[in-house]
Amino acid sequence: MSVGYFLISNNLIYQGFYINEVKDEMEEKQKTNKDLELAVMNMESYEEVEKRIKELGMVAVGEIEYLEVKSGEVAMK
Repeated sequence: MSVGYFLISNNLIYQGFYINEVKDEMEEKQKTNKDLELAVMNMESYEEVEKRIKELGMVAVGEIEYLEVKSGEVAMK
């Protein structure tokens, strides 16, 4: 009888440790997820986008001109 109690008790203790381990892992992943969401929001901010535009040497678009293509005069393969 005491051996059965010992085995059940041991199993419950193991399961408790496993549950705590999984909870810790879940909390860590939630923190990582929040950190990544903040990083994305930062990268999408106006200031960050403007900074990258300047780094890439991009310029504002002026006047747009469209080309008219008459049918049959386009190179096709």
